[in-house]
Amino acid sequence: MSDWALDVQQNGTALWCRLSGHLDHDTVAPVQARFSKLIRQGREMVVSLADIQSMDSAGGALLGWIASQMQTRGGIVRFVDVPESVRAVAMGLPDADLAPMPAEPGLLFRIGDGAGRSWQALGRFAHFLGDVFVGSIAGLFSGAGRRRGSVTDSIVAMGADAVWVVGLIGLILGLILAFQAAYQLRAFGASIYVANLVGLSAVREMAPVLTAVVVAGRSGSAIAAEIGTMKVGEELDALEVMGIRPIRFLVVPRLLAVTVTQPMLTALSAVMAILGGLAIAVLYLDLGVMSYLNQTLRALSAGDVIHGLGKSILFGWLIVLTGSYSGLTVKASAEAVGKAATRTVVASIFGLILTDGIITTLDTLLK
Repeated sequence: MSDWALDVQQNGTALWCRLSGHLDHDTVAPVQARFSKLIRQGREMVVSLADIQSMDSAGGALLGWIASQMQTRGGIVRFVDVPESVRAVAMGLPDADLAPMPAEPGLLFRIGDGAGRSWQALGRFAHFLGDVFVGSIAGLFSGAGRRRGSVTDSIVAMGADAVWVVGLIGLILGLILAFQAAYQLRAFGASIYVANLVGLSAVREMAPVLTAVVVAGRSGSAIAAEIGTMKVGEELDALEVMGIRPIRFLVVPRLLAVTVTQPMLTALSAVMAILGGLAIAVLYLDLGVMSYLNQTLRALSAGDVIHGLGKSILFGWLIVLTGSYSGLTVKASAEAVGKAATRTVVASIFGLILTDGIITTLDTLLK
């Protein structure tokens, strides 16, 4: 079988492709498959044919197919550095006399190009947030544009199915916090204050953050994978053809569901952490059950509970929005779906920690 290679570079808004080797009956199928993905990615493509060693009529037909596909999608393709042997086989190549492919762009160009792309991505994300906000407000008063029972199904998937995981992690968290606190406080005869440390840490910080991390791993990645698969399968296009807005149909129900499930899961995690601390206090520190619980209630205030539950809702929104946006921006390939799911988990966890740090800092400074 003949050999071929394709080197692809992003240069501004254009894809620069250097095709080399043999373009014949044996290689047109894999080359066509590769170009099918590239055609979906951009509206401007430059293809260098300088390194083509041989080409038959099948290769010429492939070049014509590339040109027609780009034209159908409203894009532009230019073939450059075309050898005479290739011209003889492939007639009528568009724009075949352009300058050669430029060298690797410099540092300043890459910085500027990255900044421009980041600004464009920020604008697209802001537009996405606007659509979600409008859809969420409308979804509170009307079920139009979303599947019946979709909110309930999302509550089950994101909430009920995660109860045992969140509860178990909360229990283990309480055990760890109580053991660490008991090791220090017992030496000073202040074992009762284990209840303060476990209760405040769980309610204000640990339960909201760890619950959000679990939900990001379970539900955030699932949302990105599901929506990304629908994007690859052109199901989102089908929804738009039927007059259904994908954001209202897919994102809003999950956003409404996580508003309900996230504080409930966080409360469950905090309660299990307190029970884990209670077990250590009774079995290891010889404290009474009622003494521990009363000390916990004295340590906590309504503001602490509101603080923890409020952060949990914010974290839930962050997870759903990150997963949904990653899924909606997936490129048309199965590999991109997996990358979107991974990117969702990483971005969500980073966003959770950053947001929690900002809230905690502001809350401390404003007190």
